[in-house]
Amino acid sequence: MSGLEKIRARLEKTYGALTNSDIAKILSAERELKVCEKCKGKCLKVSDRYSQPKIRTGDNIRVDFAPCKHSIRQDVPYAGKTLDDYWFAKENAAAVQTVHWALTEKSYMSIYLYGGFGTGKTFLASVIAQELINNDKRVIFGDVPSLLNRIKATYDGGNTEEVISGYNNCDLLILDDLGAGQTTNWAVETLYQIINARYVSGKRLIVTSNFDLNGLEQRLVVKDKAGKVVDALTAGRIVSRLSEKCVQAFLGAKDRRRENEIGNTGRAQA
Repeated sequence: MSGLEKIRARLEKTYGALTNSDIAKILSAERELKVCEKCKGKCLKVSDRYSQPKIRTGDNIRVDFAPCKHSIRQDVPYAGKTLDDYWFAKENAAAVQTVHWALTEKSYMSIYLYGGFGTGKTFLASVIAQELINNDKRVIFGDVPSLLNRIKATYDGGNTEEVISGYNNCDLLILDDLGAGQTTNWAVETLYQIINARYVSGKRLIVTSNFDLNGLEQRLVVKDKAGKVVDALTAGRIVSRLSEKCVQAFLGAKDRRRENEIGNTGRAQA
């Protein structure tokens, strides 16, 4: 029996027959309850900002809860790390200054962090995310393929509008590793809808990518199996909005993660 089959068997023993969307909702609630158990902050379960997860059964599975500000959510990596833990270098100095400004000035800037593998894009995004969470802000952090998969999962009986609304209405949305995953009509169009909604509302957005904006535009051009361009316009629209909305910060091309793994000393980076 596979891991997924074991999870389904465990949950259906308690809740009866479940769709994939039901399972995703319940697993999300279980992860949140584990955060509750380890949380050292004052309980806010009576406030309108937070309630412990409640799984309601009946005709439809429903999970009611809002995230707690006292613990970093499990989907935000590098919990407890700060800017002091980042490996400074000449090539990333301007980017670090941008992040420092966003933290110390409580700026509402949106940032496009780009660079090679292992240069610390996700790390710096998580530092900003933690600062906002500590200030009672709603943050959604995820790699782009996973965020898109959450939307796809709702097609099996879930609430698609609720998921997309969450991406649009949170205080900070972090799209990690934009340009990763399959370039399909659906994926690119959905990304456009999400990014355009943040653009129109003025809400904060942080994007990390291995590509500069020109490279990202080429990466998001949709082609058929023969390599013929099917849609280049949507990629252009995405990049146009990111270019206007975000401060661009280049982290260099040197893989600090690999250097750290092979024994170099200094402040580790991811």
